[in-house]
Amino acid sequence: MAKPACRILVINDEHLVLREFVKGLNAAARALDNPLGIGFIGVTTAKEALSIIQSEGNLQAVLVDDRLYSLTKNGDSSKKHLQTTAIELVQRITRLRPELDVYVLIAQEKEDDVVDALFAEAVDGYFYREERDYRGIYRILNAQIQERARTPFYDQLKNYVWMAKDQWHTPGHSSGESLRGSPWVNDFYEFMGEHVFDADLSVSVPMLDSLMEPKGVIAEAQAMAAKAFGARRTFFATNGTSTANKVIFQTLIAPGEKLILDRNCHKSVHHGVVLSGAHPVYLDSALNRKYGLYGPVPKKVLLREIKKHPDAQALILTSCTYDGLRYDLKPIVDAAHARGIKVIIDEAWYGFARFHPEFRPTALEAGADYATQSTHKVLSAFSQASMIHVNDPTFREHLFRENFNMHTSTSPQYGLIASLDVARKQASMEGFKLLSRTLELAEEIRKLINSTKVFRVLELDDLLPEQVKH
Repeated sequence: MAKPACRILVINDEHLVLREFVKGLNAAARALDNPLGIGFIGVTTAKEALSIIQSEGNLQAVLVDDRLYSLTKNGDSSKKHLQTTAIELVQRITRLRPELDVYVLIAQEKEDDVVDALFAEAVDGYFYREERDYRGIYRILNAQIQERARTPFYDQLKNYVWMAKDQWHTPGHSSGESLRGSPWVNDFYEFMGEHVFDADLSVSVPMLDSLMEPKGVIAEAQAMAAKAFGARRTFFATNGTSTANKVIFQTLIAPGEKLILDRNCHKSVHHGVVLSGAHPVYLDSALNRKYGLYGPVPKKVLLREIKKHPDAQALILTSCTYDGLRYDLKPIVDAAHARGIKVIIDEAWYGFARFHPEFRPTALEAGADYATQSTHKVLSAFSQASMIHVNDPTFREHLFRENFNMHTSTSPQYGLIASLDVARKQASMEGFKLLSRTLELAEEIRKLINSTKVFRVLELDDLLPEQVKH
């Protein structure tokens, strides 16, 4: 089995100090337990650091000196100029790679001056520059990366399966016992594999928590997903994004209240209108008649209708579309919020976007209140496994929970929940690397197809309908 390889970047402007730090930390990594294959690399400038952050797929953490200076061109050490502050660099790092753990090296005597400012940013911790406790630093960084790589629900599910307990509860196949050895249906057992049945358990197992009232490992897994995807709260859905959209509608909209929506949305949105009793305000999508593709609703149409219907409770859009077109969401979200309208974005096909700067900003980063994602469509989750991400500052959790439970089976498939936990882990730990490779392959395929002189890959200008080009 392939083993992980992790890189941690150290940024310090003094060559000798940097060399000593990297040498000491690598020695600690070799001497101590290192299951993640951690190794340290160093650079002296912010420019070099940002270049590595944008290219090194195995990077998991960054250790930044709180002030980065450069020598003047003549090498006079008395004439240094400030490259960037730690806060500025941390902000640039998190804009590029929000999944990375970020630590800062500070002078102990300046702790009171910088710590409050640093922790207003996405900083995970700090170390004193004067203390060269390389083993201690390594242990903390190693533990933090291992924490991010945990899968609380999946781990607990495996633990229970390895206990090999007899099942005196549903489901009726009893860990596959009803199938195994049968002259009629044993082939199904053999085809699916034993663990599919071993892990198909009842909610009667307390250590595996409850999807309808999570307080244990499911709650923990959802909290880790929220952090990874940039949400205040995240909920696992085992009935797909179709159900997720309906849950949000019934939480936000009372019968007769207005919902602004794209007429070309997923059918679950139309079903949600029926179930919630919402009064739909339909918007027509732009149409590329040459290729038969529906695009976004033109921005001017959206802004006009938001202004025209300030009494609407919510607006829902699909971004990206089935054909990969997405909205410039920030001005749309701002306009809706200015009139008290909640914004829901169906990101069924865009759940990977958080993990590479080429695809961001995500809906939540643009200010949306809710985003629904079909994790099973574009990440490594089983079919029907989806997530609901919530950033609504006035989120009514009790009402949401009642609607969520109304649509959720009391016998959820634990394999689906485990796959969501694992999909979050993979996206957080190697999403950037995999997406970078995907972009490279897409470019390579594009060039090869175009080189045939017979076929041509459509570009953005081809795909965009005329109504949204201007």
